[in-house]
Amino acid sequence: MQDTARKPTDYPQPARYWQIRPSMSLSPLLHPICRDLAWIADAPPLMEAGSLSVLDPLAGSVWRSDPEQRLYALRQLDNDPVRLAQLIGPSKDYRLGSYYERLWRAMLTIAPDIEVLAHNVAIRQAQRSVGELDLVIETADGAVTHLELAIKFYLGRADIGGSAGRSSQHAWWGPDPRDRLAIKINRLINHQLPMATRYSELLAGLPRIDRSCAWLQGCLFYPADSTMPAAEQAYVPPCRHTWRYRGELNDSSFEGWFALPHKKWLAPTADNFESVLDWDGTLSRGPVMLVRKASRDSCDVARMLIMPDGWPDLATPPKTVSADDSDRV
Repeated sequence: MQDTARKPTDYPQPARYWQIRPSMSLSPLLHPICRDLAWIADAPPLMEAGSLSVLDPLAGSVWRSDPEQRLYALRQLDNDPVRLAQLIGPSKDYRLGSYYERLWRAMLTIAPDIEVLAHNVAIRQAQRSVGELDLVIETADGAVTHLELAIKFYLGRADIGGSAGRSSQHAWWGPDPRDRLAIKINRLINHQLPMATRYSELLAGLPRIDRSCAWLQGCLFYPADSTMPAAEQAYVPPCRHTWRYRGELNDSSFEGWFALPHKKWLAPTADNFESVLDWDGTLSRGPVMLVRKASRDSCDVARMLIMPDGWPDLATPPKTVSADDSDRV
């Protein structure tokens, strides 16, 4: 590959694609990992472009212009669990954020017009870790792109204000109240995305990087009992996700919903089962993610996050920023 300057393609902003795209059904896929691969490829972004540089990892790929080709490749994997396991690879890191990165690495490895050049590139200066690059790829336009990937779930707090018809990013908190949207966006803009340029002399063996962008997916959950505008720079999907406290609900509130296993919060399972939960016991350990049974094969399925009545513990300080980006879910 030539180490010369390239002008990356100015792809349309992500929101335009997701507003007009035909949503792909997950029903042809049975293996949970294949359904998760289909979900990351078809689920909308969490954030639009703005102060944060955003790029769809599949932008410009034939798998965007002809998603049936992507579905065909995933169906082949669905029938070949050995190859699928090899593609995802073993890992002792069970965090959802780490799994999400491995999913994208697998997806881009099999995409016909994208090349994965490196992943989890550690950067050290004077024997000190200053961070790592999640992914370096050559996109369909030939540009070498540094991508920072994140899967995030944030709950809106209507008591924290905003302006100009949008709520402040400070008003969106994770199930762990130390994890907040404003902190994550600030870290991406001021630390993670500039690393490829700031430490370019330390990236021996990599071609010149043409651009650094982020790709965030997940959900923003709106309080079910109050009106709250979307977060600044957030993509607004057609399906509005909500959150509630456990104490606000009774057993009939869960009719038409089923629970996703703890931290397996991407694609709903293909198994046809009725989830029966010990709500009090489950919620004493953390949040519960529910999805609509009727739409379980859609990437746009409505979701509801049920939180323990004590959330958030306001005595907990915001999460501090560290070089190893330990805020992965």
